[in-house]
Amino acid sequence: MAPISTATGGAMPCWLRGTLLEVRSGRTGGVIHTSSVVTSFGTTEVYIGDWNGWPASPPRGSVRHALVATSDVRSSHARHAVRSAATQQRTMQHSGDPPGRPSRATCLALALVVTVAARAVPDWPYLQVAYVRSQGGSVAGQSMDLFANLVLLVMAALLCLSAPLRSGLRIGAIREHWRGVLIVCGGPIVLAAIVYPNLTERPFAGAGASMYTVSPLAQELLFAGFLYGHLERAFPGHLHARLRLRKAVPLTAVFFAIWHLPNFGSDMSAGFVAFQLIYTGLGALVGGLARQWTGSMIYGLVPHCVNNWIAVVCS
Repeated sequence: MAPISTATGGAMPCWLRGTLLEVRSGRTGGVIHTSSVVTSFGTTEVYIGDWNGWPASPPRGSVRHALVATSDVRSSHARHAVRSAATQQRTMQHSGDPPGRPSRATCLALALVVTVAARAVPDWPYLQVAYVRSQGGSVAGQSMDLFANLVLLVMAALLCLSAPLRSGLRIGAIREHWRGVLIVCGGPIVLAAIVYPNLTERPFAGAGASMYTVSPLAQELLFAGFLYGHLERAFPGHLHARLRLRKAVPLTAVFFAIWHLPNFGSDMSAGFVAFQLIYTGLGALVGGLARQWTGSMIYGLVPHCVNNWIAVVCS
């Protein structure tokens, strides 16, 4: 393996070779910026970079990251951190699951339970009856939709607030990735504006404003927020060395499509629901890139709201 260069331009010492695969560091805005970090070390991510002129203590990305910033990569502190990371990597290879994280089977089971609950609880008859009684026994269809969406929003918000940063409740690295975010968020909007007016079936006629306001917010918080952060813990890293797509992105897209499966029992035709499963899965996959690049769930919310608005206007 070829020596890896540090931020200071020197070659990585031999005791580091073969341990870290891709670590490139630089200073950006008072924090250590890494363009590619090895996340397969479990709870430890090691940053080797230039620390000249930094504060008295190394900056920290979060409490779950072990951050090493030193001008001398041969220091005992850096040596210990990297060797600890290598030990965790070997543990992972034997166990199949990252140490200190939920097992992959447990993670997938929890994601499925959350997905099913997110569809079942807002439509729970007891909640709907209680709401109707609170409104004097007469409730319009749009009002019931708003109530269900608000219930889902509360569920999603509570889950995200249990781990806000991991759930993407932040601005994120938009300055570094604004061009890519603009493409992956703008592309679906243009496509929806072309496709929806030409559909023969338009099942969203009469839908209220909550379909393109409250509903997208609740869904993005739940899937791009909580579930993505949860899946990222158990499935770190990219799909392939040449395919820089985080494993959590397609997994989140699958669960988002699963959330739409009960529509087969609605007034929609089976053909339209099948079409819906395809475009919601692909939309979540493309929008997941914005989540991956920035670390924020905010930017995928924009095309979701706009596309739902287009679906309502064109119905």
